[in-house]
Amino acid sequence: MALRPPFETTATTDLEETRQRLNMALIAKGSRCRGSANESFVEIASRRKVRFWSPQLRARLSPLPSGGTQLHGRFAPASQVWTLYIFIYLNLAFASLGAIFLGISQAILGRTPWGFWVTGAALVVAFIVHRLGAFVGQRLGSDEMDEISEFVKTALSSPQTTPKS
Repeated sequence: MALRPPFETTATTDLEETRQRLNMALIAKGSRCRGSANESFVEIASRRKVRFWSPQLRARLSPLPSGGTQLHGRFAPASQVWTLYIFIYLNLAFASLGAIFLGISQAILGRTPWGFWVTGAALVVAFIVHRLGAFVGQRLGSDEMDEISEFVKTALSSPQTTPKS
């Protein structure tokens, strides 16, 4: 299970029309998703009640030599979730560094270097946070990831429509 699942699709339209189709679908009344499509970047999220684990699709639009457009990106949680991950990993890194110094000091003094065990425990905790975070987050957000995927594919396959004023 990938920490950030990939998403890739191809549109038969050129870059500008692909971007317009996505933006039109996003601003349409009753749209299931919110977001924006800029020069070569797309960010789309579900309009459902936003939860801590709600996924977002961040993707790059690339023109293809054949005239179509490739949309390649990844599903990821919101920025605050990544900030939490970094906070946890930094705390584990500092704990590990302190434990290494403690273990070295204990070894130099001829005592049992139990400080090294803290480093191993921190690595195990980091691995568990990584795997559990990916597993739980993707399970909780799977419906929204499916909804966003379907939204993008529908928007790219539908004929171009102009907004009604």
